[in-house]
Amino acid sequence: MKRIALLTFVLILGSITSAHAVYTADGILSDWGIDLSVPESADLGYLETNTPKGVNADYETEDISAYGTANEWYFVGPGWSNPGNTYDVEGLYFDNDAEFAYIAIVTGLHFNIDGGIADGFFDVGDIFLDTGLYQNTTDTKKYAFGIDVSSYVASLVPGTAGTADFYGVNDWQGTQIFSDANPWTIGINNTGAATSIDFAYSGNQNTHYVMEAKIPLSLLGLSNEEHDIWAHWTMQCGNDVLNLKASVNHVVPEPATMLLFGTGLAGAFLKRKKRTI
Repeated sequence: MKRIALLTFVLILGSITSAHAVYTADGILSDWGIDLSVPESADLGYLETNTPKGVNADYETEDISAYGTANEWYFVGPGWSNPGNTYDVEGLYFDNDAEFAYIAIVTGLHFNIDGGIADGFFDVGDIFLDTGLYQNTTDTKKYAFGIDVSSYVASLVPGTAGTADFYGVNDWQGTQIFSDANPWTIGINNTGAATSIDFAYSGNQNTHYVMEAKIPLSLLGLSNEEHDIWAHWTMQCGNDVLNLKASVNHVVPEPATMLLFGTGLAGAFLKRKKRTI
């Protein structure tokens, strides 16, 4: 009877799921539980009903435009998106495990490989993060950390996983049109040191483009404990912007760790019983 009870306990331990899944910074959202490969993902509002499936994932969505022609304009706030969803920031996602923070951003804005607006499109912006340093000041448009996306994409092959530079930030550059969306990029006078992190910017996925970053919590000055975090992204023009206040969550041990622990207990128990027979 004791053996049955103990084995049942081990099975229960083995069935415990981690509070977080593992995300790969590859520009594909399947590990977030979102499928951009289906044709309906191009429909207006798809990302409003298809949201991250992680139990502790935080997200902000604003999928309020769809693919369209030069004659189709959508107000996305503070500006307009044209053609179609080109200047729509559609989703901003955050989650963490015991060691890393994971960021994913969905937008209609493609790579601007010339590093400017010579091709008629505004450039992508950097990703900004803050853990509270600037959130209680009069200027909440500043963030303590930044991921240098705008410089990175000039040499990136769309759809490939790579790296980008993560900075402590003390200089910010505003957008060209809508200042309400500031900041756009890390300023040229920034003196923070750079650290390479995993990063990817996808190719076209049914009119969507995905950025993903994997950031060691230690770079944010955080550990595997509860803490608020703020994220921000916009593009060069500032036509649209998404801001997210998320939570870094304490993460339980992975299922494999729990299973090994339980199996060890079971082995010790059975060995002891064998000696007493």
